[in-house]
Amino acid sequence: MLNGGAEVPAGGPLINSGPRALFGRGISGPRKIDKSDQILIELAGSFCRYHVCVETTVAVGLPDPRQADMMAVAANALEQIKEAARPGEVLGKLDDIHRDVLDKAGFATERFAACGYALGCTFKPTWMDVPPMIYSGNPLILKPGMVFFVHIMIPDTRTGVMAGVGQTFAISENGS
Repeated sequence: MLNGGAEVPAGGPLINSGPRALFGRGISGPRKIDKSDQILIELAGSFCRYHVCVETTVAVGLPDPRQADMMAVAANALEQIKEAARPGEVLGKLDDIHRDVLDKAGFATERFAACGYALGCTFKPTWMDVPPMIYSGNPLILKPGMVFFVHIMIPDTRTGVMAGVGQTFAISENGS
């Protein structure tokens, strides 16, 4: 990407493994990857200080069956949010969808209190362009040209299993 004109992103990358994967912020220090492990990866690309982000959880070896279910729920929530993101919609509705999908799947106590944030022209140390954050009750009206990183995180601290997915999308005249 750098050879193509991109810049070093303002933050990250975030790569957490094992029990550290449950955290949405980078954890420092070395850790050996086990034969059966999980890795949360959040990466960004940058051009002219504008960022795009992606996030996923990777299983090393066979995933825990619960983790596969959690990933399906997280991916479903992300897709429903992208479908609802269109001009004139209230930003807080996107987090309401996040909460509804995860709560109905039995992850009410695992979900985060917000599911993303705006991206824009930013400088170190972060690619977050906040406010706005995507949280329930946020009254901001979506408009074409707005860009958001939505990430659905399901950290189960009881079992140590994590699922996280995220994508960047822009609001267009017709939706996201």
